[in-house]
Amino acid sequence: GVYATKEGNPSRKLLGITSISSDVTFVQCFNVVILLRGENLEPLVMERIDEGFKSITPVASDTDIDENDSDGTEQIPNASTGLFFANRLLVPHQKDLVAASDFLNYTRYQPVMANFRINQGSEDELVKLVRINNTTIACFKTNSIYIVSNIYGNMSDLVLDEVTREYGAVGQNSIVQIGSDVAFLSSKRGVTSLSIADNGKVTAVDVPLSEAIQPLIDRINWNAASGSAAAYHNNRLYMAVPLDGSTDNNVILIYDFLMKAWSGYDDGEAIK
Repeated sequence: GVYATKEGNPSRKLLGITSISSDVTFVQCFNVVILLRGENLEPLVMERIDEGFKSITPVASDTDIDENDSDGTEQIPNASTGLFFANRLLVPHQKDLVAASDFLNYTRYQPVMANFRINQGSEDELVKLVRINNTTIACFKTNSIYIVSNIYGNMSDLVLDEVTREYGAVGQNSIVQIGSDVAFLSSKRGVTSLSIADNGKVTAVDVPLSEAIQPLIDRINWNAASGSAAAYHNNRLYMAVPLDGSTDNNVILIYDFLMKAWSGYDDGEAIK
């Protein structure tokens, strides 16, 4: 289920959801929270905590502003992940498409004009969208990375640029922003990063951040690595991975950015 809690009070289960049988993603969108449940289940919305989650009711968009079309809109598609960006909800779906909701309206999108494809024809799936700056996002696929820029207005000036087709990210939770850069786990390559310059130029760093611990990287069960999870806290990167044939994350790799070195790993009972 979905639970709410705050300091000093016990948690309580929210209304509207009886059970959750798979991974979900929360996206804060304007003053609501969207719950994305995969491509087989419709997304839900929570407008008030005391009301919990409920189905999304499509509402009309303001067509007096140039960003929105007057007709042809549909309800936002089912998805596993999303990104609130430039007053729109961006939703990856159908392997390599990104649906952009109407401006100031998360409930609807225009499937012809606001549905852009990331590298049509490739077999790798779109994993996650990451904000780079106010008009640019990075699109992580399993074996490639792309940049979409000029996301503003009616999005008629979108530009798609390839960063690399040599590698991508194993899963959406393995990607984390660290300052202006982005770190992620790439299949068999290890912990890798994107470098973002002050002018917004994005480059893939050829040497993996995890090069010094390659023997550990080689022990990752890549068949289960899509569930890997990353976090950044107190100048340290934490990357939870499945080692030695495990199908669940059983080790946390730790990198200290102040020391610019790996600080070993944690395999204690607490991570389970």
